[in-house]
Amino acid sequence: MNLILKISATVLFGLSAFAPCAAQQSAAELAAQAILHSEGSRRVGKAHVVYYPMRNWTEALVYWILKMELYPGSGRVKESLNMTVGYEVAGDKPSEPESVYLKIDAHSATGEKRYRDNHRISIYVDDMLFLSNDPEVLPLYRFPENNDSYIIKQIPYKDFRRLLTAKKLTIQLGQTKAELEPRAIEALNDLDRTIER
Repeated sequence: MNLILKISATVLFGLSAFAPCAAQQSAAELAAQAILHSEGSRRVGKAHVVYYPMRNWTEALVYWILKMELYPGSGRVKESLNMTVGYEVAGDKPSEPESVYLKIDAHSATGEKRYRDNHRISIYVDDMLFLSNDPEVLPLYRFPENNDSYIIKQIPYKDFRRLLTAKKLTIQLGQTKAELEPRAIEALNDLDRTIER
């Protein structure tokens, strides 16, 4: 039987900014923490490359906190938007994938579902519209009353590489816009650098 092996490249930021209470953690945070502590992981700049030989399953992802609102004086997260960008490949080396996915997790401690009726994801590169898509809504099995997750499953890799040279990169979910910091764009470049060409 031929085994399908996959490689994972992971970039994670801002995890320590979240309160440690598991009930406040989104699915993206939990997945990111699990990958950070996986055996067989290695770093490429800010990126992590993870290989799962027993499970035949790897995931490539860039994790970034787009927006966060805390309850005053408590440090507890009231609302947050977390972005994950990733790729998966077969084989034991991180070769260039055909596409990447982009996922946004919306967390609300109050249970408000502000993106339920409008969860269109748009990406602006240097103030020009790069992509606008109605994402798939993912089911959540952990605290679904407080979290929603939206994913664009396939962004061609050649298109993704255009993001790497952006001077300004803005992500929009519904009516909420978030401009990525320069170090977030650098993290996307680190994800690209994990690929063995």
